[in-house]
Amino acid sequence: MEEEEEAETERLIKHRPPVVQMKGFGDSSVDLELIVWINDPMNGLANIKSEILLGVWDKFREHGVELPFPQRDLHIRSAVPLELAPQMAN
Repeated sequence: MEEEEEAETERLIKHRPPVVQMKGFGDSSVDLELIVWINDPMNGLANIKSEILLGVWDKFREHGVELPFPQRDLHIRSAVPLELAPQMAN
């Protein structure tokens, strides 16, 4: 999917294909790095990075890829008794 998106971006050097490397596993993620080459770095990097990432996001939605949100369990080891106000005790 990511390679498809780079092919659609104008500023990329077409004869240098993008490279996707797996960097590791996060708490709730697979960490990937996308390497691309552009024709005109003097025109800025943030805008091309945003364009590519938004395109990847669209491809994820198009292919049904969902990003999980981390879930945490809370374990209470000791509890302090809680006194309720009289109107809440009923």
